[in-house]
Amino acid sequence: MKMVKWLAKIVSALIIILAIGGYVAARSFDLNQYKSYVEEIVQRELGRQLTISGDAHLGISLVPTVIVNDVALANPSWARNPQLIKVKQLEVKIALLPLLKKQIVIDKVLLDTPEIYPETSANGVQSWDFSGKLPAAAKSKAESAAPVSASPASSGASASSAAAALAGFAAKQVAIENGVIDYYNAAANDNQIVEIKQITFSAPSVQEEMTAAFDVLYNGQKISGEMTLGALQTLLENKEPYPFTITADALLSLIHI
Repeated sequence: MKMVKWLAKIVSALIIILAIGGYVAARSFDLNQYKSYVEEIVQRELGRQLTISGDAHLGISLVPTVIVNDVALANPSWARNPQLIKVKQLEVKIALLPLLKKQIVIDKVLLDTPEIYPETSANGVQSWDFSGKLPAAAKSKAESAAPVSASPASSGASASSAAAALAGFAAKQVAIENGVIDYYNAAANDNQIVEIKQITFSAPSVQEEMTAAFDVLYNGQKISGEMTLGALQTLLENKEPYPFTITADALLSLIHI
């Protein structure tokens, strides 16, 4: 009996020592040294500037979590707002078992307090289109600056490259909390603003359809519901029409005349 207690104490002590060592190692591991590397990959694959202004560190929990503060992804140069998205805090939760096999599988991404500024140009080009298309004004500038312009084939290759780049890193679940979407349509000179309480997206892979649940305010009206959308790869390649179905409940305001 004494031997069992003795072994139990030794095992417990070892677990505590390993836990403390793992905590110290995780806290001392400097993720900030990789920020420029991540920014470079995004610039190369998507053709957009990614800026990580805040600190990056590992969260200590049962699920390995990377936390990055103050992240921004640029809009194309022709857009009215310089940023497509700004996020106060980005959390990336990584699956533990694949990590033991030196594989990175992202289980969940949380965007806390994001500001999202999608735009459609007067010519109908969308700022979230990563296929390399440009509005006429921006395209003429690019053509005058470069001796050879991109062909439709290379644009398609660019979109496929972007999709391929994200395929290994796309999360199975994405959650957006306490944010805002400010969509601007240049042709109509119109803004549509959606205040986000929570939106969640789920998909097994970038090639499979996504499901979503949302709780938002649109023009002051509370709307909640569920959606089924096309694959993320279809969205990145800007294929039309983009398939989706939606079921929503809206709390309509009473209007007194």
